[in-house]
Order: sequence, then C-alpha cells, then structure tokens
Amino acid sequence: MLPRISRARLKVVDKSLDIGDGTDARPTEEEKAWFDLMASESEKDEIRRRRASICALCDVVSYHDEEFTFLYDEKSYTVKKPLRPFDIAKAYSQGGAMAALQALNNERRIMRVAVPIQKDFTDVDAPLIKLLSEVTENFFFAPYL
Repeated sequence: MLPRISRARLKVVDKSLDIGDGTDARPTEEEKAWFDLMASESEKDEIRRRRASICALCDVVSYHDEEFTFLYDEKSYTVKKPLRPFDIAKAYSQGGAMAALQALNNERRIMRVAVPIQKDFTDVDAPLIKLLSEVTENFFFAPYL
C-alpha cells in the first residue's frame, strides 16, 4: 500500500520531527512513510515514488494500483487503470501526456462522481485537464516508460 499525505498537511508537517497524531507539525506514521518514500533513492521504489508523488499535485482521497481518486473544485474524480496499456504507452511516446490522457479518456476511464467525463473533454475546464494530465502521467504513464 502506498503512503499518503494531504496537500494541506504538506504545508505544515516538519518531517524531521518524531511521529505525532496529525494535530500539529509532527507527521503521522503514514505521513512519515510518505516522506521516507519521497526521499528514497532506491531504484526499486521508483514506481511507488512516482505514484505517491501525486499527493503533492492534488488532494488525493485514495489510491491503489488500479485507480486513484482526488478532489477538484469539491468534486470527486477517479482515474482508473487503462484497459489497453499498449495503446496508452504508444500515445504517450508519440504525443506526450496529453495524448495519453486523451487515449485514456477514450476508454472511459476518467470519472467525475462515478460518471465518465465527455470523450472530448467539453465539460472539463483547462486547469483540470492540465492537472489530470500531470497526475495520470505520474501515476500510470511515466513510471513504466
């Protein structure tokens, strides 16, 4: 399981302090594990580190190997693992993260409150598209390429 930390806690936690209960600047055990993972230079931790790094980009609600959920503008978004990873990898290598995001969305793997978003992103604002591109790149695309 990947350790997690909220963006709000990232601003106040002092990673050098002893373990605390999350009510002050002392990190909880999970937050300490997140900092330790981010500081790791081990190659075996690279995929886990890239995946866990999305905590610094968005307000992660949950994540595991198959999907991650985050909050944006008080709405829950879930991105699920690609059904056809080869097509996503090909799109990523040929056109970058945005092309891979489009291919992932064509598979209907991006949900807003459990409903797939429009294939052409018409109901999604530009900052959210950019955020989706960054977090999916770190969570699904780049760790394996």
